[in-house]
Amino acid sequence: MNWEGKEKSKGSQRVLFPDLTSREEVVFKIMNGNGKMTLDELAVLSSLPNSEMSVILLSLEFKNVICCLPGKVFEAL
Repeated sequence: MNWEGKEKSKGSQRVLFPDLTSREEVVFKIMNGNGKMTLDELAVLSSLPNSEMSVILLSLEFKNVICCLPGKVFEAL
C-alpha cells in the first residue's frame, strides 16, 4: 500500500563564502560597489577583455554569486 512517506528533498542552500579566484574577486568587488552593470562596463573597469569577462561572469553565475539580467546586465546577489 506504500504507506511510507516520500523522502523530503533537501533544498539548495547558498554557500556563505564561495571559493573565488583572484579575478572573480576583483570583478565581484567592482559589482558590489556599483550595482547593476553591463558586461562592457565591467570589462573596462577591470581592464580585462570581453571574452575573459564573459567566462568570469558565467563562473560567478554558476556559483550563485551574481545573476544575469536581460541586456547583458549583471547584478551581485
